[in-house]
Amino acid sequence: MALLTDKEILIAKLTGDYERDREFLIKESERMADEGNKDGANAAMELLFEKMPDSERKKIESMFYVNGKRMDAYYKEIETLISEKKNDEAMPMAKALYEKIITAYPETADSKFVSLRNKFEENVYQLMFKPEKTLNVAPFDFARMINTYGYLLVDAQQLEEAEAVLKKASEYNPVDCGPKFELAEAYKLMKKDDELFEITKQTMKIASSPYAIARCYCNFGFYCYDVEDYENAAVFYYISLLFAPHRAVEMELKNVALRMNKKLTPPKEKDIDRTFEKYGLTRGPEETLVSVAAQLANLAFERNDINEALLNLKILYGLTNDEEIKNIILKYEPDALKKAKERFGIEE
Repeated sequence: MALLTDKEILIAKLTGDYERDREFLIKESERMADEGNKDGANAAMELLFEKMPDSERKKIESMFYVNGKRMDAYYKEIETLISEKKNDEAMPMAKALYEKIITAYPETADSKFVSLRNKFEENVYQLMFKPEKTLNVAPFDFARMINTYGYLLVDAQQLEEAEAVLKKASEYNPVDCGPKFELAEAYKLMKKDDELFEITKQTMKIASSPYAIARCYCNFGFYCYDVEDYENAAVFYYISLLFAPHRAVEMELKNVALRMNKKLTPPKEKDIDRTFEKYGLTRGPEETLVSVAAQLANLAFERNDINEALLNLKILYGLTNDEEIKNIILKYEPDALKKAKERFGIEE
């Protein structure tokens, strides 16, 4: 005998009274989401949608559905097509999703929708950008969804359109590095050196992981190489490797060495200081990021929320490389380093 699906189990518990069933399905969806059962939570919401009166269903469709599918399910299909290298098929779907988002969730004179993913981003956003408008929580990660459309446009060499789309993605989450990194790729292809440098400076202020910081320094190196400042390009590429090793950066260093026709050696402290001074950059992590991560970790420990504390301690360690912080993380999660290496594909 086959096991019943989550949806079939829920159907068996419905009474036929819409108001009672509505309350039941919402509670079940929240319960299963808290337990990590995303499929079950989705099944509850799908069933709720099916049972709605037509008038209420149309209102929901206007906000959460695109081409007859819920936004998050529609987006998963786009991701699947991209993973299968079917970008031509993904493009019109991504465009439809983008147009739905900016139409149904626009910024107004008094309010805007944001897709901030956790307390760290919420606090950084408030401190760095000091929003004056009322912030509405978007139902899905709009910044990521729009960024994917921007990526497809960059891949298709539709660069001016990509620039506008990626800027829109950042409006929904200004502290997400993803759209800014993709915009940097567009500027590289457009040969807009000044814009590349400026967007990289902006990204550096919100880069909260060693990998994001490394990519920023790599982009600074690319900028210097493009304007034929090879000495400083080498400095930035070397610093990038200190934060996160990457073969592509190693290859860029070889290109710099060929251009300069000499063997390169890691820069000395005075060389690094000179490079940062020339380009008006500050060494070290952004103070706001360090402060927010530290405060959130302490508050989480005070209320015994270990998962939340660890999330922020990992950010703090990535920014500071402090051994004491690493030891605290390993105390609560002994295999944290192994998990991090697996996640980012780092080999011993």
